[in-house]
Amino acid sequence: MLPARDATHATPSDVADAADVAEEETREQQLYERLEAGAVAYRRFEHPRVFTVAESRALARSAPGLSVPGLAVRNLFVRDRKRHFFLLCLPAALRLDLKALSKGASGERLGVTGRLSFGNPQDLKRLLGVTSGAVNPFAVVFDEEGVVNLVLDNGIAESRCFNAHPMRNDRSIALSGADFLRFLACEGRSARLFDFAGLST
Repeated sequence: MLPARDATHATPSDVADAADVAEEETREQQLYERLEAGAVAYRRFEHPRVFTVAESRALARSAPGLSVPGLAVRNLFVRDRKRHFFLLCLPAALRLDLKALSKGASGERLGVTGRLSFGNPQDLKRLLGVTSGAVNPFAVVFDEEGVVNLVLDNGIAESRCFNAHPMRNDRSIALSGADFLRFLACEGRSARLFDFAGLST
């Protein structure tokens, strides 16, 4: 199945202009170079742009030859009351209760202050270099300010293969969870591992 859309409510116009496409291509190439510098094994796939889970599933049904192997992921760019930013990466099949995640032990574990809400497209582009609809866990290596906290579901970290967009939503790459964590380490980054299944709605 193809990757799910992030939760910033994209429309096709978000990535329609030539400047955005050129920047996507640059970021995509930079990501491949960084993966290869770390000797991280991955497979690359091309497909039509997909913005939602429904679109991804519909494409997989209508064109099985375009299906991407591995666990599909959902990426949520969120912030808390004090503008702490989080990139939540969980299996696409899960629907997350942000209110529950904000409260109690879960919120304390993640360092959340107050209720979580979706980040705006401007912060998304400034911090992670992607547009709505193309959010992906690889984007944290482009966070030059180092302010976005990546929270990765245990199931993805342990998966033999998952897929996500390489900075643009008409491409996907597939790799193992272990290789992704190794890539983060090579980049001097890390992820907080979390079990989102218990908070799924």
